[in-house]
Amino acid sequence: MTDTTPSIRPLTPNEEAAAAGQLIEAEDCPVGFADLRIVEVPYRGYDGSDRRGTLIVNADVAEEIADLFAVLFTEEFPIQRMDAIDPLPVDDTSRLSSNNTVGFKCRAVRGGSAWSQHAYGHAVDINPVDNPSVSSGVATPPLGAERIDRSAAAPGMIHEGDLVTRAFDQLGWGWGGRWSSHQDYMHFSVNGN
Repeated sequence: MTDTTPSIRPLTPNEEAAAAGQLIEAEDCPVGFADLRIVEVPYRGYDGSDRRGTLIVNADVAEEIADLFAVLFTEEFPIQRMDAIDPLPVDDTSRLSSNNTVGFKCRAVRGGSAWSQHAYGHAVDINPVDNPSVSSGVATPPLGAERIDRSAAAPGMIHEGDLVTRAFDQLGWGWGGRWSSHQDYMHFSVNGN
């Protein structure tokens, strides 16, 4: 049986080394590993099974993220994968590789120079293939093209007013699905950016 109690802890030295290789795109990150936490939470898989997954987020939001994902689990919102340090190789042709729910990644905003909220550990992307970022009719990741039409009700999709948006709204986090310049349906962040 899957342990349904969320846990929060610092990264181990091995996790720091793995995260440095996978999650750091810039050398002058605005936060260090001492500011981050591994949040381990239960989640409901797309196959209906109970699983445990990990996210890396800032220590100042770790508890609220653990509580939020516990609610998503209790309410049976499906998540395909949740691996803070991804054991799968990056492969844009693989749904399983591309649909990983994640938090921290030290990078700039796509197409810009300002830090992404992911670089602070203040953002979470949920089921990116089912909730792609859409700009000028193009989906990122590319496998999300079939989910540009948001009228679908496929498992793992996020819609305005649903369980996921309401849970993040209660925390005061913003949703990229509400942006006017483009929509980033997977993305939730502390400051809404």
